[in-house]
Amino acid sequence: MEIREAGRRSAVVQRMRALTRARGRREQGLLLVEGATVLREALRAGLTVEQVVVDRRALESGRCAALLEELARAGVDQVYAAGDEVMASLSTMATSHDLVAAVRPPAPRPVDWRRLVALDGVQDPGNVGAVLRCAAAFGFDGAWLGEGTADAFQPKVLRASAGAVFHLALVQRVDLPAALAGARRSGAVVYGLDAHHGEDPRRCRFADRLVVLVGSEGRGVTPAAAQQVDHWLRIPTDPRVESLNAAAAAAVVLYEMAAARYNNGQHDQRR
Repeated sequence: MEIREAGRRSAVVQRMRALTRARGRREQGLLLVEGATVLREALRAGLTVEQVVVDRRALESGRCAALLEELARAGVDQVYAAGDEVMASLSTMATSHDLVAAVRPPAPRPVDWRRLVALDGVQDPGNVGAVLRCAAAFGFDGAWLGEGTADAFQPKVLRASAGAVFHLALVQRVDLPAALAGARRSGAVVYGLDAHHGEDPRRCRFADRLVVLVGSEGRGVTPAAAQQVDHWLRIPTDPRVESLNAAAAAAVVLYEMAAARYNNGQHDQRR
């Protein structure tokens, strides 16, 4: 594998730096992937890695040796080495990772889904990433991200999901009321999460084909989307705590749904 130097004003660094912004990602049609964990998930998902910049000290110490071998097997024949100043300029965090990469996003793909999660105006990238990570972990097929929801492919969401977004069928900027209505017409049941009313998910018999609707942290599910909810779910909490945030609530419910399928002998064989 060829290793080339990348200075602060080099073309590759300028292009990579632009990927920290939504406009740059749109114009280049690329994602900014930070760190070995998320990059490995991108490789596992079969995504194309266009460029990689590695911290020079990580290269010299051998910390990235195993990952470089994986990149070579995926057809990457060149990486760029850079110093601390360049790595910091490419990072969306206070502390930079050993490497960053420009990656082609997954192509939209049709999926014969059974279980989806729908995010209704969830703006916090950490919460969006955590919900998507839980969806992948608990066997959901994909996610609908409604208007006002954070971009699933921005760096903060990718990090919070630990790359799990690459393993889900995602549709963004979805008209959720219309999509949920269509799902119900096809026989799916829509479950909405609410902090104040609804059935305890531990006592619920879940449908085989379903959508879980998660509202924003502040206002919850929008009125238009709420009209499409068949069953509301509420997670009981200690009186000292009014409610859980969107990611924590979704994690509990998605796990309960996965456990119910397992207990009913309906668990899948993907593991």
